[in-house]
Amino acid sequence: MNGFFVNDSKQDVNASITGSLANQTLAEQKSNTDAIANVITFSDVIEAIEIYHEEATWQSFIINGLTIQIPAGGWSRPVGGVASAEVTIPSISCIVGRLV
Repeated sequence: MNGFFVNDSKQDVNASITGSLANQTLAEQKSNTDAIANVITFSDVIEAIEIYHEEATWQSFIINGLTIQIPAGGWSRPVGGVASAEVTIPSISCIVGRLV
């Protein structure tokens, strides 16, 4: 399970992101509990991101104006689009990391 775990599918994910994208470092890590109206705001624009959730279905996240379908488990990628410090998340438990 990639070192991540959750007590119950209805509870918050209890895990950490490590910045697994080659040559990238985790700059900030936030979770759904940091979101206001399903929006997580980082201190700087997002150039690369890592997302983790444990839902059974792919989930939609809006990153730099792009809607991206993310499967369960860890996902790391550089992200283009219109530079933004915000990620819109679905109403689920998840962890989002800004990589640099």
